[in-house]
Amino acid sequence: MKSLGSHIVINYHYIHNPGDKSEVSVFPCSVKEFEKQIKYLSENYKIVSVGEVYRASRSGGGGKFCAITFDDGLKDHYANALPILKKYNAAGTFFIITGSLKGRMSLAHKVHAVQARFSAQELVEMYNQFFKKETIPRDRFLDPNERYDDIITSNFKTTLIALPRKSAESFLLSVFADLDWQEEEKARRLFMGKEEIKELEASGMIIGAHGESHDSFLVTADEEIKRELASSKDILGGFLKRGVSVFSYPHGQYGPGHPALIKKAGFEYGVTTRRRALSKDDDPLLLPRYDTNDLKDALI
Repeated sequence: MKSLGSHIVINYHYIHNPGDKSEVSVFPCSVKEFEKQIKYLSENYKIVSVGEVYRASRSGGGGKFCAITFDDGLKDHYANALPILKKYNAAGTFFIITGSLKGRMSLAHKVHAVQARFSAQELVEMYNQFFKKETIPRDRFLDPNERYDDIITSNFKTTLIALPRKSAESFLLSVFADLDWQEEEKARRLFMGKEEIKELEASGMIIGAHGESHDSFLVTADEEIKRELASSKDILGGFLKRGVSVFSYPHGQYGPGHPALIKKAGFEYGVTTRRRALSKDDDPLLLPRYDTNDLKDALI
């Protein structure tokens, strides 16, 4: 079995069985696989918070430490992950997109929703027709780090995420309108609500922020990032008992000045999607995280 290191953070998104009825089309971590991973982590690591993993790494002492994190605040996390975390007495950190509490869906989740209805080829054709031009390549990956999607699916998602928000929104909302989908109802079924998040906290889980819109920082002006950071803290702080001190960069993306922005907003730690173990020299505002698939591969 491949060693992942002594100080690690693992990240999860969707957790449900592939055959389950879902609002979205993605590659989930199955419930069985999730339990297998949590069992392994609880037996081989001390499960702690993100901050505790960072401090253990900095100290250079012995022992193995792991933080378990979840991006987006999905109902999957409440329904499928929470019972297993409780079973193994493992605390998790859940990063909430606060726009979902206002009945909004991020661009990425709108993409996941339409992918559940149309094939990638159909979506590319709809995109070309809407924008009256063909810009999505079919013979090469736009994202060189792609590991799971086929070329067309990956490029469709990558292209939409990189568009100016208004352009991407106009296309996706036109698809929603054609299907007679209501964004608020979709969001209610896909994401946790305040009461579920409060129950997570009452169960010993940690709540973090994941932005308000979930837009990549690389396509968002600094003033808007500042507004979103303040809004996320205010919204979560308004109904949680403990403060929110850890932030997950939307899409794992950030620029040189962004760690300073989250620090100024009052966050102590920031997590990325750089897939490796922590080192003692890591910036606490730019901590790496393995993906669930990295752990799955290591356990084979």
